[in-house]
Amino acid sequence: MLTATDVGDLLRRHGLAPNRRLGQNFVIDHNTLRKMVADAGIEAGDHVCEIGPGLGSLTLALREAGAIVTAVEVDGGLVRALHEVVGDDPRVTIVHADARAVDVAALVPAPAKVVANLPYSVATAITLDLLAFEHFSYLHLMVQREVGLRWSAQVGDELYGAVSLKVAAYAQARVVARVSSNAFIPVPRVDSVTVGLTPRRWRWAADRAFVLQLVDVAFRQ
Repeated sequence: MLTATDVGDLLRRHGLAPNRRLGQNFVIDHNTLRKMVADAGIEAGDHVCEIGPGLGSLTLALREAGAIVTAVEVDGGLVRALHEVVGDDPRVTIVHADARAVDVAALVPAPAKVVANLPYSVATAITLDLLAFEHFSYLHLMVQREVGLRWSAQVGDELYGAVSLKVAAYAQARVVARVSSNAFIPVPRVDSVTVGLTPRRWRWAADRAFVLQLVDVAFRQ
């Protein structure tokens, strides 16, 4: 897996710099990466979709566990660097695309999981998109701590809101582990958490999309 030196060298070679607008923070702590993969229950032969692989630290950890990885990255510069990192590994497919603009489910055969360090700025939007596909058996995501707490909040919790109810309409969410800001380059201003999301079937007659619209209206009152 990549060290801090590796990350710096890759960025320099490819003329790149972390894009704060896109929430690009690269995990360099190997224990954090291995724990994330283990907590996601990844086993040899599992199909995994990774959103926003960046320079490939988590990609390499997933491959170390024997996963077959489809990595979807929107940043063209990072795609070039990622190709260098994974080389000609036949078990890694790199897709240069915006995860919100493609049919991600069509890229990965079922049963599949999502394991990703999501960009902070679009974490909730991407996660709701992924859950709406009803294709993935489990999602294990690293996000900003407050975001993770909102996703998993229950009625009566301080952070409970529309997002909490929307996530609950798709999945059971739980915060799995806390991640120190020191695990990243550059060091973000906030701590992160990993969140496990187990999708659940929609059991009601009402259309789910309509219910989610109703949630938005209700929480604006």
